Amino acid sequence: MKRTDLLRKIRRTAAFAGIDFVLVREGGSHSIFRCGSQNVVVPRHGEINEITARGNHARSGPYIGEGLVEVTTYIAACRRVGDWWAISVPQLKGVHSQTRRLDQVEAMAREAIALMLDVDPASIAVDVRPELPGVVSHALEARRAARQAEEDAERATAAAVRALLDDGYTVRDAGAMLSLSPQRISQIAPGAKARRKAG
Repeated sequence: MKRTDLLRKIRRTAAFAGIDFVLVREGGSHSIFRCGSQNVVVPRHGEINEITARGNHARSGPYIGEGLVEVTTYIAACRRVGDWWAISVPQLKGVHSQTRRLDQVEAMAREAIALMLDVDPASIAVDVRPELPGVVSHALEARRAARQAEEDAERATAAAVRALLDDGYTVRDAGAMLSLSPQRISQIAPGAKARRKAG
């Protein structure tokens, strides 16, 4: 998004809410604006990426939008360093934290982001992305492949049941060939009830 478009969007939304949006000062790489009683820091680049733009606009969330808080998602990249998980937020330079356990990363990152941006933690969603050891990545891929194979097997079995019954095989014969009980065959193909009796 162009910087001028972002500023125009914030000014329009602020005006609609009846609050001021004014330039406070210029920094080396950012401009600081006052939106109501809260500061909004906007990069001085001609183009601003959508994530940063959403963050800038969401910063006025408690004042704009008739009480609704816009939720912005941030990535929490983390890697194991000694006994700690080191946390960084790629979208927000300078946001770093650490925690002992992976399941604590989301809460720690949310707190750090809220402190940096001075926003309600409820307006922040965190996507935790840990750097995984090779053995974990291999295990996850194997499990994904197993789930896919199971789904493929279910579809192939259902197709085989329908084909066998359509060819006149009884439910019991179809079950014997596929190593399934007659009850399971009937679950796969409910319309096979009459053929089962015939068998």
